[in-house]
Amino acid sequence: MPPSNFTRNPIKKKSLSVTLISLLKSRLCKFLLPLFLFVVIIAFHSSNPSFIARKLQNPDWQCSAIGENLGFLPPGEKYLWFAPHSGFSNQVSELKNALLMAGILNRTLIVPPVLNHHAVALGSCPKFRVENPVDLRFAVWESIVQMIHSR
Repeated sequence: MPPSNFTRNPIKKKSLSVTLISLLKSRLCKFLLPLFLFVVIIAFHSSNPSFIARKLQNPDWQCSAIGENLGFLPPGEKYLWFAPHSGFSNQVSELKNALLMAGILNRTLIVPPVLNHHAVALGSCPKFRVENPVDLRFAVWESIVQMIHSR
């Protein structure tokens, strides 16, 4: 029989683990953990200027190509651009959602050409070849009108 000072006491370990689990489940811990995280976030935010705030102050982050392509739009207006994807039905529902959001945000909606499927836009199954963007827009809108009439 081993000496008594070498025996383990399973009751102490069990009571310690039960104590830790009960502490984690306690209401105090559920209150203190979010409070601690909130204080850490506020302290970090007050010590470092926000990335978003810096980007809003410096307009150079915007793509210059977008500004060149949208030069015909009057300055001072607010716009909302959306990028449809997938099939025609998904694009129609996205257009409805974009119209709703543009109305809520009081912005002018910029509608890109709608294609039959994302694979056409990616070029993996092209249905037609277009060299001129105006021809592409005309072909797309003509296809939209045909699809709507066929429904």
